[in-house]
Amino acid sequence: LVILASYNGEKYIKEQIDSILSQEDVDLDIKIFDDVSTDNTLSVLECFKNNDQIEIIQNPIRSGSAANNFFNAIKNNNFNHIDEYDFIAFADQDDIWLPRKLKAASEMLTLQHSDLYCSNLILWDEQTNNEMIISKSYPQKKYDYLFEGGSAGCTYVFTNEFYLGLKDILKSVNYTEWKYFSHDWFVYFYARINDFKVSIDSN
Repeated sequence: LVILASYNGEKYIKEQIDSILSQEDVDLDIKIFDDVSTDNTLSVLECFKNNDQIEIIQNPIRSGSAANNFFNAIKNNNFNHIDEYDFIAFADQDDIWLPRKLKAASEMLTLQHSDLYCSNLILWDEQTNNEMIISKSYPQKKYDYLFEGGSAGCTYVFTNEFYLGLKDILKSVNYTEWKYFSHDWFVYFYARINDFKVSIDSN
């Protein structure tokens, strides 16, 4: 299951969804949570309305941030048959996924018996067309989770069991007023403080 948080993403979102639908060797569904976009995001998404793999959910009121949008999607929505999904992934609206992203994640999670996967990523500068690898695959330190996430949240893939535990804890934590709140950090913090195994892909 891919959870995509959108807000005023008309410029990039179609290309991102196309890259997700082009993932190799995995079966997937996408649930898009639109945070009351004021541009043409919903119009762009119209081209996917007949795609059975995609569901578009419009938030009744704006959550105010990508972090809130992602976590509200987990906390407030009872996905039907969530147990049918082996893995859940976060997707940003303005990324492009390489074709084997989800395959690589699911294989590493399975082979290493891990709960949370994250990876390195490529920063693409639109102005110069330059690409730069952002390395996140550093050795984990004892208290690294107090200061930052394991990687960007857009690289996170996690197991069904991890998802259910995260959903429970989100119901008891009032994070909406935390200044500079980061869902990337909170997910990694939750994983490490509860002794879930995290795999950080050097690719």
